[in-house]
Amino acid sequence: MSHFLDERDDEDEGLYEEEYEELRKESSTGRRIATVLVGIVVVLLLVAAAGAWWVNKQINPSGPPGAEVRLTVPTGSSTSAIATLLEDSDVITSASFFRYYVRWKSAGPWQAGDYVLHKNSSFGDAIKVLDGGPLPPPARNVTVPEGLTLPEITAKIVEQIPAFSADRLAELLGSGQI
Repeated sequence: MSHFLDERDDEDEGLYEEEYEELRKESSTGRRIATVLVGIVVVLLLVAAAGAWWVNKQINPSGPPGAEVRLTVPTGSSTSAIATLLEDSDVITSASFFRYYVRWKSAGPWQAGDYVLHKNSSFGDAIKVLDGGPLPPPARNVTVPEGLTLPEITAKIVEQIPAFSADRLAELLGSGQI
């Protein structure tokens, strides 16, 4: 029987021999925290880059400027009202961003009057047009024949340009300012 046990011992040894696999040491808590922090920083950088790209597209839209737009800035308009007017006319992409951009660039205030801008303009281009001032008022030619007196000249001008006041025009002509 001892022979039987000896054989069995040899067989049992083969059955119970285990192969060991070396396992990686668990990473330390500090390493895990550092990995999470690096991941968060990478995500924040990607979000910041996407945000910067989007803001740049608001300030400088892609593509060439569009069709001409003639706008009238009413007397007493604030920068906010002008920004809304520009956005409503599709000159700029965002009135809100335009207001911040104007503050950042220390631009404005602007004069009331008529302006010619282009749709799909960059904020810088819109500010450049507004800084240039409004278009000059339309000119009207009035021919005054020789030999007319001052009251006759005044009457002729008021006849052709009804927006003028005869009294105010006579006052200006008599003052020597014109």
